Amino acid sequence: ALPIYGGDRHPAHTALESREAKRCNTYLKTHYNHHKDPIAVYTLQVKVDDVTNIMSKNIDRVLQREEKLDELVVKTDDLQVLAESFQKTATTMRKKMWFKRKKLIIIIVVVVLVILTIIILLSTNVIKT
Repeated sequence: ALPIYGGDRHPAHTALESREAKRCNTYLKTHYNHHKDPIAVYTLQVKVDDVTNIMSKNIDRVLQREEKLDELVVKTDDLQVLAESFQKTATTMRKKMWFKRKKLIIIIVVVVLVILTIIILLSTNVIKT
């Protein structure tokens, strides 16, 4: 029996282990049954178990990497949504600030014109002091 790493097993992980274990057992039975050397069979079984354990760990790593990539895709999508929202807000704010600047310029021009008009009227004695 193979040790279970990390809790729940992924179906592909279990199927691969099962397929590899069956293949190894079949190979051992057909190839080494005619040999009566139990040490050679045991040594080979240990090597097969080691390879199976290494493959199991590699599959676990691949599955973890896939989960991390999925998380990264979700975070990237969220960041894209935030970037679009920021772009809309920045455009709206830029338009509001442009309008405020234009309004301020118009007010300043009107005040200057009123002051100039008063000065001109005072200097031409239209308005008597």
